[in-house]
Amino acid sequence: MSERERLPPAIRRLCLVVDIESYSALDHPAQLRAQARLASALTTAVRRAGIRPGLPRRGVIRQNRGDGQLVLLPPGIDEARAISGLVHGLAEAMLSINAQPPRLRLRVALAQGVVQSAATGYVGKAIVDACRLVDSDALREALAAAPERDFAVAFTDDLFRDVVVHGFGGLVGSDFRQVDVVQERKGFAIAAWVSRPDLVATSPPASAGRWRLPASRVGRAVLTVVIAVAMVAVVVAGAWTATNDPGRQGVTRAASHSAARAARPSPPEEIMFFDSGQQLDRCIELTGSGVVPEGFELRLYVKAGEFYYLALLPAIPDREAGIWTFPQVIFGPTPKAGVPITLYLALIPEAESRRLTDNYETQYAFRELPPTVVAQHTFLRSADNGPC
Repeated sequence: MSERERLPPAIRRLCLVVDIESYSALDHPAQLRAQARLASALTTAVRRAGIRPGLPRRGVIRQNRGDGQLVLLPPGIDEARAISGLVHGLAEAMLSINAQPPRLRLRVALAQGVVQSAATGYVGKAIVDACRLVDSDALREALAAAPERDFAVAFTDDLFRDVVVHGFGGLVGSDFRQVDVVQERKGFAIAAWVSRPDLVATSPPASAGRWRLPASRVGRAVLTVVIAVAMVAVVVAGAWTATNDPGRQGVTRAASHSAARAARPSPPEEIMFFDSGQQLDRCIELTGSGVVPEGFELRLYVKAGEFYYLALLPAIPDREAGIWTFPQVIFGPTPKAGVPITLYLALIPEAESRRLTDNYETQYAFRELPPTVVAQHTFLRSADNGPC
């Protein structure tokens, strides 16, 4: 068999590269948090693009780059929908994660072309183009010139002319300016289109980016506010009580928890919460130890009154380090400090976990826990009732 015949297949993909602004200025703990928050934002953006992460072969491929990530989308997708979904989804995700300091700002670049798997990752001109664009002076200057924005975007010329210029998905061609990105030392030159910082003054609220949320997302945002108000009413009424029974780990499932029908994971390394002894503020990052098994996601439930409330997104696992993180958990205000709050962790099969997230608008409270609860812990609430 010739060397050419042994080469992996060359597949055309949409390439997304993201870097965190001023990452090297962060200390070690801040870098850990920044990477976890970036991973969460990209997961949200990919799902908003209508693509399910983790599907075999044709699925999303994510490769870490230290202060950023390379994301390769599946072949044969609706690129117009995917690109607009990525941009709108990233705006939505950044608006959420930046509700809690420190603020993250991103440089984002997109390209398209043939890529191949290689010994240490993936290769292809599209990947090179996106990586050079994300590091270009033009994109850095666009982000620096618009301090109100959470991110700035660059497109290769061909991708811009194929998709963005036609206004698919609410993207507006006039929001970008054409630039020539030249890096003589690397022998690189390409035409590209970069966010126009001069549009900030006429933009919607800059924290949401120049790109407006689609109408369906506005509805989700309104619903989130309603849920938050309802949770506040529950909490203020005194529903955060110590009535949780530690023996409820074996409680039978609610009818809506189809996870009970799936195979249970092998007994994992013990999963537990980290507890520094401090009381929980209104907006917190929750972390803990234990390896999340492949094919499963770790979901968080909070007991309030007779219901268990599900957190919107699963934990971000670091299987090599044996830790997991929920970048942001928001509790309603309480009338006084020292109110106990019991949290539960459940291992849910990935497909079922995605269904829970997709159906969150209509089902976020459950009368019973899923049968795969692996940990629970009671914390005390602080008196912090400030905004996130």
